[in-house]
Amino acid sequence: MENEQIKLNIKPEVSYDDVMKIDIRIGKIESVEKVENADKLYKLVVSFGLEAKTIVSAIADKVSAEDLFGKRIPFVINMPPKKLRGIVSEGMIVMAENSDNSLHSVFAIDAEPGAIIF
Repeated sequence: MENEQIKLNIKPEVSYDDVMKIDIRIGKIESVEKVENADKLYKLVVSFGLEAKTIVSAIADKVSAEDLFGKRIPFVINMPPKKLRGIVSEGMIVMAENSDNSLHSVFAIDAEPGAIIF
């Protein structure tokens, strides 16, 4: 097993209060659209229950649209809006990255859209 271990490159320490500022919620991906003239960008429309948000994510080169559509996945939803290729992104998808740089979604199959991660 020792060959399979991933070296932890731990980021700088943060306080409990800093972590509690991050609002992570389960979102259901309602649509996935490749952003024109951008190899890595998807435009996602994500439902959080009573509200939907547009989220632009640079994962199109590593994750297929089919692997995302309809899935319930964690998102950070309290980031300031950021314009990417003319589209306002209102959050960030939470993914797992392996040592080979492959990305994998963290599914929350039984959690309802809008459920809070803590």
